[in-house]
Amino acid sequence: MYLRMAVLMVVTLYTSRVVLQQLGVEDYGVYSVVGSVVAFFSSLRGMFSSATQRFLNYESGRGNTSKMRDVFSTSVIIHLCVAILFCILSEAIGIWFLEYKANIAPERMVAAHYVLQFSIVSAVITIMTIPYDAVIISREKMGVYAYMSIAEALLKLLSAYMLIIVKTDKLILYGVLQLLIAVIMRIANGVYCKHKFEESHFALCWDKSLMKEMFSIAGWNFFGNTSFAITNNGLNMLLNVFGGPVVNAARNIAYQVSAVLSHFVSNIAVVINPHSVKSYAAGDMKRVSDVFFFSSKVFFIIQLVLVVIVVFLTQPLLQLWLGEVPEYTVLFVHLVMYHSLVRAFHSPINTLFLASGKMRTYQITEGIVLAMPLLATYIGLKSGAPYSFAFVSMIFFELVNLCLIVALVHKVTSISITKYFINVILPSLICFGVASLFYVLNEGLKSEFWYSAICAMVCICTILLLMFFMGMSKNERYHIYKLLRIVK
Repeated sequence: MYLRMAVLMVVTLYTSRVVLQQLGVEDYGVYSVVGSVVAFFSSLRGMFSSATQRFLNYESGRGNTSKMRDVFSTSVIIHLCVAILFCILSEAIGIWFLEYKANIAPERMVAAHYVLQFSIVSAVITIMTIPYDAVIISREKMGVYAYMSIAEALLKLLSAYMLIIVKTDKLILYGVLQLLIAVIMRIANGVYCKHKFEESHFALCWDKSLMKEMFSIAGWNFFGNTSFAITNNGLNMLLNVFGGPVVNAARNIAYQVSAVLSHFVSNIAVVINPHSVKSYAAGDMKRVSDVFFFSSKVFFIIQLVLVVIVVFLTQPLLQLWLGEVPEYTVLFVHLVMYHSLVRAFHSPINTLFLASGKMRTYQITEGIVLAMPLLATYIGLKSGAPYSFAFVSMIFFELVNLCLIVALVHKVTSISITKYFINVILPSLICFGVASLFYVLNEGLKSEFWYSAICAMVCICTILLLMFFMGMSKNERYHIYKLLRIVK
């Protein structure tokens, strides 16, 4: 998984540089905003992915292979319905947005429409790949999952190279190439699963009870996913309306950085989540609680290390990566990094609710709170607030959301809020405070690159030691020692 992460990070960063250089800032911004129109409905695309993963892990924990086959077949039927609905909504809203709201130069409007169609088809194909990805992860074939991701990254690298050598409209060509990559990955996942796992052979299945359970979890999960998709991609559209493609390009680069770094945390989530759900299915609540506390701290400290590196060295890293750094990019990167710190606590909490199947109150809370930044940003930008206000509002409401969903954890799982604050939040705040002091020191001295790099490394060592000796329990330290082969 970490080999996957290293390859993805290098390839994604280099690919983004080449794509930005070949498309130019304007077309890169156009691709970003058109992609947001499709991603606006990504909650539909991910609506049943979590539910499928949850039920496969749950039945695997119970050792029920026959039920796993029913789950897979049911999920294929559901994802086909979701894909059709996704296509209809994306077509209707996407064309309306491009024609009447998007801030795109008239001479690039035809290309934008082509990209919209290619993006919609790519997303539909990706939706139909989700059940196969879920089978691979539930079977804990992390090596295969990693190799598939690496292959996809290398195909994207090849697509960036094609932009250099093929003389045609590069924006349209890039859309076509992304569609071809989606088709190739769908075929590869399907062929592998059908040859290796008996539950991945589709059979017409209409289990009303199972479908009702999956719809229940997926339906409530829809609220949270929709709010997050609407907020992120709706904000991108608002930035286009008020600021134009240049602001979209800066925002997209900031999220490219965030997406690359998120692989460090997502590797842990992919590995830990199946164990959490299987432990819950087996009724081992002590293990569920232990994994929840430990993974929350690990998610945060890894994210904080990444934030320190990026925030301390943003300008030189962006210049090395992109060459020409669009306006607003440095500030947007910083704000997105701060938002990712708060978001780091979210994944372990989400896994708890998925494992329990009690999603209603949790997702209604998220659905309401996480939609608020969109309204706040519209009012702010309409009143003349700077573009950075969009990111500040996201951070504020993410903090509000965290406080509310943590309060729900105790109600659903009986995990103590006091223990969560003492074991997770308090050591995380101490580490963040120390990192902030180092940042203020570094900014006050306005140092050269190498001094900033050394300052970042000293800061990282300090917060890692603090989390290890102050944040980790004796039992957690023991298991880390075993992992590092310090003890047997």
